[in-house]
Amino acid sequence: MVMKGYNPFPVWYFDGVHLIGEDIEHLHSMAERIGLKRKYFQNKEGGIPHYDVWGRPKKKLLSWENVKLVSSKKLIKLARLNG
Repeated sequence: MVMKGYNPFPVWYFDGVHLIGEDIEHLHSMAERIGLKRKYFQNKEGGIPHYDVWGRPKKKLLSWENVKLVSSKKLIKLARLNG
């Protein structure tokens, strides 16, 4: 799941494909800033709420200071620990 709690300086985690955030609103906010439509949001039951990011949005995403590039394994661990 997406991380709980409010942080005025949110951090997003990205494994090169999947983007998760500290909460849903921050996640949607970042997606909008990098040009992703909300219809691309994925939130299947039992899964981790996320966006798949590719192309130009990926380049924009990687330029943000608060985006932490992590391995897929670390991304899942972070989501499960805080979900």
